[in-house]
Amino acid sequence: GGWEGRKRGRFLFETFVEYVLPKISNAKLYMVSESCPAHPNVIYVEYPNDEVLARLMREAWVFARPSIYEGFGIPYVEALASGTAIVSSPNGGANRILADGRYGVLADDNSFGEHLVELLRDSHKRKALEAKGRARAGEFSWAAVAVRHREIYLEAVKEEAAATTPIKS
Repeated sequence: GGWEGRKRGRFLFETFVEYVLPKISNAKLYMVSESCPAHPNVIYVEYPNDEVLARLMREAWVFARPSIYEGFGIPYVEALASGTAIVSSPNGGANRILADGRYGVLADDNSFGEHLVELLRDSHKRKALEAKGRARAGEFSWAAVAVRHREIYLEAVKEEAAATTPIKS
């Protein structure tokens, strides 16, 4: 994500350094961004390829995304499919994919760090989100989307046929 702008990499870095680290001193942040200041607990990953990104996603305890705008929210689906708990700022993509917080944590700026710490410390809550998330990700698989599109097309054809069928008296 971006360091500045809507992805808010700077916010995540500062929240991690100023809020998370004082509570969990051995925590590590893998920062995927176009820039990032050096810090002993932050591993900067600039432009990872798909294989590296997928591995990082699978190995992460929490996927943190303080973005204020996401369209569809593909990174959320990727995190869910990887079995990774999510903390996100509320935005259109996160709200939709996380079903308004049922499959991940939607946190305002004031509580973002608090939720990160909670998930890092509470393995039961984290594992519950991971399990629910994998199931949710399945709803966005190519097969599931194809089935939904087919259903929509069939319904549209039925409605068109009903609208154009002459009424007999």
